[in-house]
Amino acid sequence: MKTLSQILMQRAVNVGTIKDIDDMIKSAKYSERNEPKIIKACEARELLRIENAILRDNARQALVSEVLPAIVEIFNKYAGKRYGEKTKEKINAECKAAVNCAIYIDTRYGNWDDLHIVPLNEKGYSGSFWRYNDFILPVRGEGKNILVDNVIQTLSIDDFQLSDCAAYVDDVERRAAEIMEAFKAIKDAHKAFNAACDGFNGIIPSGINRLHAGYIRHTIDGQDF
Repeated sequence: MKTLSQILMQRAVNVGTIKDIDDMIKSAKYSERNEPKIIKACEARELLRIENAILRDNARQALVSEVLPAIVEIFNKYAGKRYGEKTKEKINAECKAAVNCAIYIDTRYGNWDDLHIVPLNEKGYSGSFWRYNDFILPVRGEGKNILVDNVIQTLSIDDFQLSDCAAYVDDVERRAAEIMEAFKAIKDAHKAFNAACDGFNGIIPSGINRLHAGYIRHTIDGQDF
């Protein structure tokens, strides 16, 4: 597993390359001669966007691997104590000093607590990458919480799991290509199904329901690919 800083560095390089490709596409004059070049650039951009989606989950896995042991150790120093404001401040200060992260506990869900881990920059604020992607680590198991009656419980690393996060991927470029090819195969299958629906709908009498293939839309962070 690469370190968090290595993963974020690669992600930043990809962001810069995506911007360069966007600028090139916007400035390119459309012509039949330029069309293959533009199509190739668009595919390269989409691969990089997929890579960055993979790298974001890799970053979350790396962060947990790097900081969770220290955070659990800090919490266990206060096991059995009430999670009042003073204790909360002490734990946050120790987590910041040990791993440069802010943490808070979300107890809204009843059957489990969520531990949010937010890396801080050199000024003590969360960076833009983390602002909407903090790390939610619910305690595993129904009825088991970080806090019981606001008292800190004894915890282990195995009590936590990342929420909505894929497993770490070693070969990011290969996985991105696999995802792109799989989506192309789905679009081809959808096109064939749509043609079959059109053929079916063209020969049926009234009283038989028409079939529709619908529309496939796949997005990365709200943008189509």
